[in-house]
Amino acid sequence: MKGKIAIVTGAAKGIGKAIALELASAGAKVYANGRTRESLSDLLGEAEVRSLEILPLPFDVSKEAEVVRAMGTVERIDYLVNNAAVCPYVRYEDLTEEHWDLMFGVNVKGTYFCTRHALEKITSPGGSIVNISSGAGKTGGAFVSMPYGTSKAAINNMTVTFAKLFAAKGIRVNAVSPGFVETRILDEMPIDRDRIRSDIPLGKIGKPGDIAPVVRFVLSEESSFMTGQVIEVNGGDVMY
Repeated sequence: MKGKIAIVTGAAKGIGKAIALELASAGAKVYANGRTRESLSDLLGEAEVRSLEILPLPFDVSKEAEVVRAMGTVERIDYLVNNAAVCPYVRYEDLTEEHWDLMFGVNVKGTYFCTRHALEKITSPGGSIVNISSGAGKTGGAFVSMPYGTSKAAINNMTVTFAKLFAAKGIRVNAVSPGFVETRILDEMPIDRDRIRSDIPLGKIGKPGDIAPVVRFVLSEESSFMTGQVIEVNGGDVMY
């Protein structure tokens, strides 16, 4: 990945942070997105200690004007990782219009805005996009807020649509779909970790570091014959 330029949204912590560090460790110049520069301080500090090229790119993915402005500051784009997402846990009977607007605004519109405007600068041929989905996008589930699972199903559909639209230009679009991973979102779910482990065939909950190398592979030329796919990384929790 030396000489490549990547944007990773939602890179302040969790899976996004692990992906940013993984790509930078592979030689890419990474623009790390968070809503504020302050939110990226831990990532930037670790990058400095490890002499990795990670630069802050603060903007709100749900605001198209901010996306356009931020993309305009990047010289070119080889890789885009749409990771930014929110998932406040709310029972279906307590959901409000504001909950739907929040999760679809960040998760779906944010993925669309970033993809739409990054494509104007993505290297063709050879550009690669990975959307971070979720097993809930296929299975649903009462363990997450309904708008979250529904938003991830939309991201799966968007992945295939963009893959079909840009395959002829040599730009690949795939999704990586984590299962249960130790993140802030999992911390907010009202479920017992022992029960989660017992339901996962490999018997363990994932870590952000389990997801990042898969994203690197899917972005890279090592997967040059892969597009329009949703790759499950979940310990066997979802097997189709």
